Amino acid sequence: MDLSRRPRHADGVRFHQFDNEVLLVHVENATGILLNETASLVWLLCDGARSAADIIELLRDSFPVAAERLPSEVEDALRLLSAHGAIEIE
Repeated sequence: MDLSRRPRHADGVRFHQFDNEVLLVHVENATGILLNETASLVWLLCDGARSAADIIELLRDSFPVAAERLPSEVEDALRLLSAHGAIEIE
């Protein structure tokens, strides 16, 4: 994955939070995806201004204990979000 690309929320996606999980519903497709805490944080950081690398660094700063596995977890989350139409990567 090109970490310089900037993911952003896709149009028509609604956000619902339940404790540490997030449900994203794509209104047009009538599909939903339940995200764990890591994927939820990644989705919240997908603002179109931050690159994937920026998101990894922000999460590393917040969760230094998980620093080694964060790049692969963020990339996995971005692929999942993209596959479900929850984000667009520019």
